[in-house]
Amino acid sequence: MGYPDALAIPVSDTQAYKQFGNSVAVPVMSAVAAYMKQYIFDIIHLSAPRKKSKKKEIIKSDPY
Repeated sequence: MGYPDALAIPVSDTQAYKQFGNSVAVPVMSAVAAYMKQYIFDIIHLSAPRKKSKKKEIIKSDPY
């Protein structure tokens, strides 16, 4: 994970540090989103009760 060793950085070191400091690893964000997803759906369903539908079943079967 991370940047390859052969990566050419076409900007100054200061600019590169700023750019790399704002980057995130995709697998990390994917794991965080997967963890948060059920909590977000629970909040949405609690704040706006809806009729039972097939959507709820689809959300529960979604692996992410």
